[in-house]
Amino acid sequence: MEALYRMSPGAGLSVLSQKYLTIRPPIHPVLLRCLRSPTLRRSPALWRLASRATRQPNSGNLFLGQNTGNSRPPAHGLFLCFLAFLALMPARGATNEGRLRLSGYAKSFAMLEQRASVPDIRKPEPRRIWLNRVRVKLFWRPARVLSGEFAYDLSARAAGAPSAGAPWLPASALFDYRVKDLGDRLYPRADGTDHSFTVTQNLDRALLTVSLPRADVYVGRQVVAFGSARAVNPTDVITPFSPEVLDKEERVGVDAVRLRVPVGTMGELDAGVVPGWDVSKQSGAGFVRGRFLAHGADVHVMAMGFREHLLLGLDVAGSLGDAGAWLEAAWTRKPDGRSFLRISTGLDHRISNGVYGTLEYHLNGAGVSRTRDYRALLEDRTYAAGGVFLLGRHYVAPGLAWQLTPLWSVRMPVLWNLSDRSAFLSPAIEYGCFQNGTVSGGALLGLGGGSGAPSSRASNGVQSEFGQFPTLGFVSLSYYF
Repeated sequence: MEALYRMSPGAGLSVLSQKYLTIRPPIHPVLLRCLRSPTLRRSPALWRLASRATRQPNSGNLFLGQNTGNSRPPAHGLFLCFLAFLALMPARGATNEGRLRLSGYAKSFAMLEQRASVPDIRKPEPRRIWLNRVRVKLFWRPARVLSGEFAYDLSARAAGAPSAGAPWLPASALFDYRVKDLGDRLYPRADGTDHSFTVTQNLDRALLTVSLPRADVYVGRQVVAFGSARAVNPTDVITPFSPEVLDKEERVGVDAVRLRVPVGTMGELDAGVVPGWDVSKQSGAGFVRGRFLAHGADVHVMAMGFREHLLLGLDVAGSLGDAGAWLEAAWTRKPDGRSFLRISTGLDHRISNGVYGTLEYHLNGAGVSRTRDYRALLEDRTYAAGGVFLLGRHYVAPGLAWQLTPLWSVRMPVLWNLSDRSAFLSPAIEYGCFQNGTVSGGALLGLGGGSGAPSSRASNGVQSEFGQFPTLGFVSLSYYF
């Protein structure tokens, strides 16, 4: 049932736009090697796309050639660069007796965004957005006690008009728990938001794992996430996803050193250090977490220090009759001595054959009950630093998932702010159209009173939390290899 809220709408290999592809024959030798590679020949969809792209005549010569000076960087050319990279890598399970494995996915979103209108100002025009993303993952096990994991993302985004923000993308603050990172923007090189085409990169995993007889040690860029709640996780404060993020399949990687020690039959001791960008208590985190079984329930207790905050957490997951149940709570003390409590509790249940439902209540002790206090809350720097992204105090999160057939599925998660009566909906439908690939469509809808520019959530006149969110419809294609 976690898929209800950690929804990954399918995505994949759709073409960004033919006008961005600028390839002129003859084909570059690297591309020839790419087309001849066993890796691509084992992936028919990638093979057809690469073959079609290299055969298409065009007057431009940006990709692997000369720059005309007045053209945008080619989204397809960048994608084919990734195909060339794949060609240089060994096929899955083909090296060192299967100890080196290559996998990944390609995703593409075609989106239409309608921004919230502002009183006395003309309603903004809908904005078309295309997002292509390729992720390459490499798993390496040179010995029984040693393994490595690597993942690299390349994304190309084109929009019909420049935008000051993209709330459906992970917030930049999620990348602050990294000691050193690659420059995320490849094009344009200069900072700014007035460009309708951007290319970004993300080295999201670079992890070395040492499996000792009585412990596992993890060093490098990895996932550090906690909690069993479906909609909002109070104990997950390092890389939390806000509800409007579209693609939630992969958590953002952080730089950490982690030790996990089995205790007893089903117990575990988990401890780690996340240094942060300047290796200090102002930007880093450290945690100790224990796991044990009690009366058939899985219980986690934890203590964490992060960005000068102190968090004490409890997470219990088990069954209640025929339903699954959970209770996740976190008490947090801020640097100024003030504290707040956050709790998520709920049930999930199989309603009928193929139909599952969830219901969760969330208490946000850091939030406010009156909408006129939203501005002061957002101007409080310690609010976002505490890993909180919701503004109200009381929320209900019902959800429904329906597996229509083995290939068709429908999801309808909702997050409802009981204080201002606004709601956020993210319905989606998905179809497994071919092996290792899916097509999906859906929407992100904010409902509620009032309006305001989504790039300035703290502006005056906001009457609800979710009513100001832009409406986003999308169609996506994904392919996994």
